This record gives sequence, C-alpha cells and structure tokens, in this order.
Amino acid sequence: MNNHIYTILLIAFVLLSCTETSNNDKVTHRSKPLLADEIKFVDEIFEEQKISLPEENTKEIGRIVDFSLDGFDNIYLLDNNSHIYKFNSRGEFIAKLNSIGRGPKEYAKVQKFCVNKDGLLFLDDWRQSRIQIYDTDFVHIGTLEKKTGGVLTDMLVDDRNNRLYCFDSHLENPVAIYDLKNNEFLKSVGFQDELVFRYSTRIKAGGMFLEGDELYYTLPNQYKIFSYNTQNEKESILAVSPSFHFKQVDEKIKSFRDSYNYSTVGSFYKVENYFFVRVMLPKESRLRDSDYSLLTDIISAGGEKIKEGVFYKNIKRTPRTVSQNTLLSYDNIVTNEKNKTNIIILRYE
Repeated sequence: MNNHIYTILLIAFVLLSCTETSNNDKVTHRSKPLLADEIKFVDEIFEEQKISLPEENTKEIGRIVDFSLDGFDNIYLLDNNSHIYKFNSRGEFIAKLNSIGRGPKEYAKVQKFCVNKDGLLFLDDWRQSRIQIYDTDFVHIGTLEKKTGGVLTDMLVDDRNNRLYCFDSHLENPVAIYDLKNNEFLKSVGFQDELVFRYSTRIKAGGMFLEGDELYYTLPNQYKIFSYNTQNEKESILAVSPSFHFKQVDEKIKSFRDSYNYSTVGSFYKVENYFFVRVMLPKESRLRDSDYSLLTDIISAGGEKIKEGVFYKNIKRTPRTVSQNTLLSYDNIVTNEKNKTNIIILRYE
C-alpha cells in the first residue's frame, strides 16, 4: 500500500515540476544530421529560448538599434538615445549605461557596440572618432583611438587573440584590426567593392563572425562571402552567383520584377557546412517591410546554392550573429498601450 502512495506522490511531483512557469521558454525544433535541402523553416534547426523582459524595466527604452549577448547570457540593448540596458539571462534588469557627453570617459553618440565573452563593452563613439571600453559594471576602463571618423557598421571581439575587428567604410580595406592588449590600431585588411564601396559615405555590411581562425564578412552590393585567416593572414573570396529570382509564391511575389542584382547580403551566419544568407531587398521593393525581408538562401561552404528563399517561421526580425552557432533576435508586442519585449536566443549545437 505504501509503495502505491509513494508512486502517486512521485508522479504528482514530476507533473508539478513540468508545469512550473518561467521567463525562459525553451523549444527544440531540430534533429541531426542537418540536411539543408530538407529545411522548411530556418529557425527550426535551432534550439530556441525566449526571455521576456519585465515591462517596468523596458518602459523607457527607445527604439532598439543594436543588441548583443555575453558569455553568461546577459542581454545588452542599445536604443536610439544611445543608452545601453543590461539584463541577466532571466530577463531581470541589471544596469543602464548613460555616460553621454564629451569628457574622456563619456561618449557622444552610439549606433554600434559589441561585448566579449566576459562582458566587457565596446562602444563606437563615432562623433569623437574613438571606441570607449567599459567593464561589467559599466565603469570606464579604456579608450581606443579610431583610424577614421567613420561610423562602424559591425564590431566583434576575438577573445583568443585579444583583438577587436571593426567594419569601417572609410578605410580602403574595410576591416580594421585593433590590439586590445595595447589599445592601439594594428592594420586594416579585406576586399572592397571598387564601384560602390569607395565612393559611399555610409555603407552597411552584412555582418562579421569568427569560426576558429576564420573571420567571415560581406560587402555591400556584392553577393559574396569573404574570409580572412587571423593566423596566416590569407584572404579569400567565396563567390556566389547571383542567380536568385523572386518566384511566384503568391500575388505579392508575382507583382515584383526580378531584380536580384540590385539586392545585397543583409546578414549571414554558418551552421555546420552551410552558410545562411539573408537577402536584403532593393529599396523600391514593395516587399521590403513585410516578412519577405527575411528571405534566406542556404549555400554550401563550397559556394553551391542548396536552397533559396527559405523563410523563418517564428522570427520577425533579422537575427544577429552573436558567436559561432548562436543568434540573437527580439520582438516587441504592443497591446493596450503595453510594451512587451521578448529576447530570442537561437543556438545550434
């Protein structure tokens, strides 16, 4: 009799444990091995974690212009007022950085930032041609003098080699490398688009990310992926033929002319032996502000296009590459004057 009671109590405990609510909702969609030609939705190959931020701590946040994640899953949000907000992995508010000014430990205007795995924060203080560095408590600990006064369109930290990589459109070679040990500029590397890149004042790159020793990046108006080996300094191009055309999926697609050559790479990342490349539509596209702005091509590491025009199922905003196999996105849900922000972490392991 006692054994039956113990069994019933154990089952009840398990059921209660499974129904416990949390700000962190994890959903695993995928199963290995990854077969790119069978993918129906891009986000289904990742483990998805959704973190809801408390409304009382997000009321004052303006339009989010950049976001990132450190090695402890702390969340960083940059709004259009140049304020940085930090939340822990449970969505709880930690701190706010608001050091706007012209002083040596302040910044004037920020549109791009990055964090390393330990939570050190690097801000592009572009109006004062410098990069400001803050520790995990948002205390200023250093300054990097930039090579140019250009707006950085991407930044990432190489913790293993103690370097900072920045995409600077004002440099002849767009990838600027800074030594974080001595806080100094080392050199610039990378290819450029001679027709468009050289004469543009503000260029947005499709992103950068590290995989081992390889730094991958893209250039505007080129449907190509470039790589730079951080050890032997070899540069190479993974050329991809711009053969994508908008197919007649529905009436919206039917009304849009084939103009892929005017498109460019919006963002990209690598999973196993495949690159996932988001297509950035032309300005004149009527689909630009719809879900079709998340169209993604799947390309092999050798440059062969495996699948084109794949959609995300649940993600509404283009995810950012945080680190190898980790992406970050968010969504805002506004109902009855309430603003709810969800942070979405996608991981592939």
